[in-house]
Amino acid sequence: MSVLRVMIVLSLPFAAFAAEPAVRVWEASITLPTWEEAPPDPMPHFAALGAEQPWYPYPVRSSLGKQSRAETWRTLNLENEFLACIVLPDLGGHLYSCRDKLSGYEMFHANPSIKKAMIGLRGAWAALGVELNFPVGHSLLTVSPVDFRTTQTADSASVWVGATDRVTGMRWRVEFTLERGAAVLRQSVRLENATPVRQRYYWWTNAGVTLTDDTRFVLPTKEIASHGKTQIDTWPVGKSGLDRSNPANFPTSAGWFAHESREPFVAVYHPRAQTGTLHYADPAEVAGKKIWAWGRDEDRQVRAMLSDDNSQYVEIQAGLFANQETFGFLEPGASRAFTEYWIPVRKLEGISQAGRDAVLYLARKAGTLQAQLMATRGIEGARTRISCGGKTTVDEAVVLDPAKPWTRSIAAAPAGPCRLQLTDGSGKLLLEYNEGETRVAAAESVKPVTPSAADSGAGFELQGDFRRASEEYNKARSFSPASPVLRRATGRLAVIMQRYEEGAALLAAAADAEAHYYRGVALAALGKDEDARSEWTAARGDAQFGPAAAVGIAAALGRSGNVQAAAKELAAAGASTTRALVMQAAMARAAGNAAAAKESVTRAAELDATDPGMRFELVRQGGSDPKLWEHLAADPERVLEIAALYMDWGRYRDALELLTYGYVPVAAMRREAGAGMPQDHPLVAYYRGYCHAKLNEYFAEDFRLASALPVRYVFPNRPLERRVLEQALETNAGDANAHYLLGLWYLNAQRIPEGSREIQAAQRLRPEFAEARTMLTALKLPAADAATAAPTMAAPTAPAPAAPKPEAPKVVAPPPPPSPAPPPPASRPSSLDAVPGWNSKTQPNPAAAALEAAASGNLDQAFGYFNRSNFPEGKQPDAVRAAYIELQLLRLLALAAARQCQQADNGITTLGYEDKNLPFTFNGFGGFTKGARFQYHLGLVEAACVDEKEARKRFEKVSRMRAPMTSPDFAYAYMALAKLGPVGDLGSVARQLDGALAAARPDDVPALQYNKGLLLVITGNKEAAAAAFRQGAASAPPGMLRYLNQSALRTLAK
Repeated sequence: MSVLRVMIVLSLPFAAFAAEPAVRVWEASITLPTWEEAPPDPMPHFAALGAEQPWYPYPVRSSLGKQSRAETWRTLNLENEFLACIVLPDLGGHLYSCRDKLSGYEMFHANPSIKKAMIGLRGAWAALGVELNFPVGHSLLTVSPVDFRTTQTADSASVWVGATDRVTGMRWRVEFTLERGAAVLRQSVRLENATPVRQRYYWWTNAGVTLTDDTRFVLPTKEIASHGKTQIDTWPVGKSGLDRSNPANFPTSAGWFAHESREPFVAVYHPRAQTGTLHYADPAEVAGKKIWAWGRDEDRQVRAMLSDDNSQYVEIQAGLFANQETFGFLEPGASRAFTEYWIPVRKLEGISQAGRDAVLYLARKAGTLQAQLMATRGIEGARTRISCGGKTTVDEAVVLDPAKPWTRSIAAAPAGPCRLQLTDGSGKLLLEYNEGETRVAAAESVKPVTPSAADSGAGFELQGDFRRASEEYNKARSFSPASPVLRRATGRLAVIMQRYEEGAALLAAAADAEAHYYRGVALAALGKDEDARSEWTAARGDAQFGPAAAVGIAAALGRSGNVQAAAKELAAAGASTTRALVMQAAMARAAGNAAAAKESVTRAAELDATDPGMRFELVRQGGSDPKLWEHLAADPERVLEIAALYMDWGRYRDALELLTYGYVPVAAMRREAGAGMPQDHPLVAYYRGYCHAKLNEYFAEDFRLASALPVRYVFPNRPLERRVLEQALETNAGDANAHYLLGLWYLNAQRIPEGSREIQAAQRLRPEFAEARTMLTALKLPAADAATAAPTMAAPTAPAPAAPKPEAPKVVAPPPPPSPAPPPPASRPSSLDAVPGWNSKTQPNPAAAALEAAASGNLDQAFGYFNRSNFPEGKQPDAVRAAYIELQLLRLLALAAARQCQQADNGITTLGYEDKNLPFTFNGFGGFTKGARFQYHLGLVEAACVDEKEARKRFEKVSRMRAPMTSPDFAYAYMALAKLGPVGDLGSVARQLDGALAAARPDDVPALQYNKGLLLVITGNKEAAAAAFRQGAASAPPGMLRYLNQSALRTLAK
């Protein structure tokens, strides 16, 4: 028995082995080795500023440690006669384990340690069990605490998990249920958009299953498609003869989607043990099916990276859409509910078809037809019929038992496809399968479709690129300024982006219900409720937007204090989302209708037992829920989320109950990374002051306290928060915190001028305001009063003449070959201001100086800037970290050029190890070393020194990487191809680059010129390449892009 299995078994009460209910649920805990994680990056990452991980308002979790320790995690346990399952509510709600009690088979990859790697959208990610992904994946909360509850009836038990996505405001919840007598785990999913605007989304369930040497994928399809449908191949054996049902045949990591399959299942099967994990769902609801394997090339690294026991896993995934490039829109007030099932397979020789009630294997072996049925529940009076070639060969009544598969062997079965049908005692068809049949959709049309301008903009919206979508809409409007469709689309997007003034103006000539509705949303956000109600009234009769308009009208009535009218309007609207029902309850309670209030909140609980807003409303109605306050204490955002809901409806007194509560600290493993106590969060204090002001009560002290609280990890993004912060500034225009936080709100709305103005105001008011200074650096704006303000880091110091380059203790490579002798001490720069080309006003940290030195060939001097005096803190901007690891790469290239190959090889192995003299190196550099450019240069080191075969593998990997044209990684796929053989005609790529340059923003020019120069190098046109690099360097500010262009020029000159 494995250590993990022992730990799980021992965590169950002794009573589990005595007389117990057939199905039960309980909370417990499990202790697992857990790898350390340092606090997340306090720097907000904005799409408008080109962030690589633009998931604001979430902080990026990129600081992963290199040691582990035993940690105790809460578990939610489900058990019936057949299955024993565990859910981890503090790790994204993962379904961690589900053990088949009949066979002992563990259905999922129950990793015996929590070992995080930089794989998730926010960074940290762990391989364990089933991951729930909404509205994007890998989930932004994949290793974060989520909302949870447990429920029990006489014949079933459920674990509920759910969360609100902070980027969009949408909610998801999953109910895992075991029923008495059923060997199947039901997964009921509900997705809701209670926000006033449409949001993009997808849903994918991602199950890791432990890999064994005989693991096989069972994917019911005729063809498979790669991401983006760039490749379509036959299944299971591809056109090249490769059998992809065997994960061992994957050379590299890959995911494949079932192409146009209309079958209801996907599975992993282990032939030797005759066990497997099967996912079942109605394909009309859950259309997507995917398989994933890491592949041979990365197997050893992945086992070390994601496990402590050298285990490996494969994935089967299921989603609402055909692939993971496809998103849909969830309209305001809309919801979507569907059901998935997890079925353990046992004592079957394979899998041919599956349903909720049974799994079937039907195949011919040596002329004998083998039929095997494994029921998921006891079925008395069932009947099986097998017919071959139109002739019935089996027709018998059977009693099906999950513990005993039904089997039949038919010798010399007639030729022609055989059909098996399973019916229950009433004659209802439970399962049907025609031998060899795979149901697929009709062939796709190959006719090209030219999208309209509105469609093109919507396509960018669906991919989350609002800037490009806005550009597309506005470009189309320049040709058709009178188009109501384009005007509506542009205005709607402006409202979605919280650019309310712009949206209201564009929709002023509203001619249809949607335009009226979105103009109402914009006006309400601007505090013009009467005008908003007029717009919503015009949309009230529309089938699609009428219900959402009614909710808006009710909220505006609530804010006006007319709770009777608000309750009546909301009841008439037929509220269908959990949050609308919660507010229906709150309005009824405020109007004195306790019965209606109780009915509404009960309906909300039936939809989502995890919803903290629902739980709080139950408390306001007189209920008791001590665990609610502990749950809220774990993350101030939960407090703000519910308070904002009540404040939006004018229920300020209710909100104050949340905002004034004395929360008690909770264990670190139960808290969101970076989260402090709610009472220490400035937005909680600002909200509190806003509520007191609305109630005509004393509020100045709340705003004063908020102005003095730290703003680390405080990232406002809700529509309400603009009004709250503006109220604070009306009270005290000298509140630096309010200016700064309002600036972040504007930057999130991609309103850079307004955001810059507010952050500059914050820094002028408080010159030492470190967060404001950091944001000004990101905005490429000078800090106010820079000459007298306290710097955010020590003034960068160039190395002393005789000082050796600092060496990272764990890096075994020796220093690079000596650079030319330094100038005498009198001529050495004493500060960065004296370094040639250096200007401290435009280069606020020494990382850029280090890159300038490296570009000029002085690697010793470059390394010298990285010392504890210059970088005393453990958290440094990405620009600093990127510069540091770039110098490590340059040293490897220098070692390879000097044929110091053993040191180069060791250097690749230890690349990114911690330097005890530089605290910021503790957390590794995985996010920087995985890009195409970095990997290409590691290939050059390997080609020169280590192993041509390994280098070729790396170049092949790089050749498949794709990056935007505005990324310095773009051209390296072609550079790698050039290392592998003739590249072919690059003319079309060059023309695309030229087109991009013609329309480029100034910030994008340096990278585009750099990529252009690299392509010209490939084609042998060095003179034109040098011109491109010169233009790239001239247009780039000090930093990485200038360094890359300068280095490329220097290389050409050699």
